[in-house]
Amino acid sequence: MKDLKDKLFESEAEYEVTAEDAKREEMPEESRWCMIQTGGSIGEERFMNARYGNKRCKVVRDNMTEEEAKDVAKRWNKMLTPGEKKYYRIKYSAVKVDKIKMDE
Repeated sequence: MKDLKDKLFESEAEYEVTAEDAKREEMPEESRWCMIQTGGSIGEERFMNARYGNKRCKVVRDNMTEEEAKDVAKRWNKMLTPGEKKYYRIKYSAVKVDKIKMDE
């Protein structure tokens, strides 16, 4: 099974690594959190590359603290339109990284 970071950022050249990001890389695995998306349209299913419990999901952001992940998920959920919430059932959640299983 691939590492979560390798699966998310296959091309490191596109991303600028800051000192804060480097500090987060040193965090112990059990204290890392990520933000996942559940729900979405049929066309988005090919991007659902992980499982949380029995739900398919997409990891949107990784290497976050618990507070940061919860704040960002709450803010992103507020930005969803009523159609995205009701029809597509899109929802963002903060989850510990070790609870996510990546599909191969």
